[in-house]
Order: sequence, then structure tokens, then C-alpha cells
Amino acid sequence: MSFYISLKAEQNDFKGMLKTQLVNFIRLRGEWEVGVCTCNMKQQEGVAWVFSSVVDYSLVNEIPMQLVDVVDVKSLKNSKPMYVRVNKKTISTINVEFKRDPLKEDLIDKTDILCILHFRKA
Repeated sequence: MSFYISLKAEQNDFKGMLKTQLVNFIRLRGEWEVGVCTCNMKQQEGVAWVFSSVVDYSLVNEIPMQLVDVVDVKSLKNSKPMYVRVNKKTISTINVEFKRDPLKEDLIDKTDILCILHFRKA
């Protein structure tokens, strides 16, 4: 059992964060995990650190962060998504942040973006 959530924004609207308010709550029973199967940014190069409010904390340089994945922003498909445990059983909103460096507050912005999250049973 799995499902996908697609998040996208145009260059003028994207400020480093994507947020979606779901019409209906998603209730997850049992253990679930999420990965980034696509993260494409047209006007950017390199990698993006993807963080989300729905995942468990993991340590990055000994600092707890809600990291989902580190992705190549020019790729149309993430060939090897890193799946992390979902920390919520009921989801009504999903917030996703994109950074060049996980230790800085600077968010990636001013780009067209498409990010597809894949939720699956663990």
C-alpha cells in the first residue's frame, strides 16, 4: 500500500518552502515511511537538502533535523530515494523546506519546482 503527494510552485510563488493543506485528513495505520521520488528545480543546479514536518528527526552533524533526502535538483527522477519514518499518524498539512546547506537558514528560492513524495508502508 502506498500513495504519492505532488507539490509544485512557480518561480514567482516559491520562497524555499512548499506547503499543502489536505482537503481530507490522511490517517496512517501502522508504520509508514516517505521518500522523495522527484524533486526538479528548473533554474537551479547541484543538490538540495529536503526537510519535512511529517518525518522523524535524524542527526545531521550531530544536530537533530527532520531530513527527508538530499537530491539532485536537475534530475527528473530520484533513482534511489532515501525513505525515512513518518512521525505522524494523522496528516492534515505537509510542509517541505529546501536548502543548499543544512546548517544555514538560507532557503532555495526563485525557481519553478516539482516535488513528489512517496508514502509507503514500512
